[in-house]
Amino acid sequence: MIKTDALLCASQHRCRLVLQVHDELIYEVPKSDVSQACTLIREGMENSVQLSLQFPIAIKTGSAWGNVQSI
Repeated sequence: MIKTDALLCASQHRCRLVLQVHDELIYEVPKSDVSQACTLIREGMENSVQLSLQFPIAIKTGSAWGNVQSI
């Protein structure tokens, strides 16, 4: 999460972490920045440490919890 936050701050996108529930992170991102923010979040979360195992993440987007879709 620290690397992800650093990447998002450096990119100056207007997205912010609004909620963490166990292993879920909820970000608020303007529609115009969703694609770029998803790329940065994935990079930060999957590549924060070098391990022999990969830990892929699932990213879903939507305007409300009831209508999120996987990317």
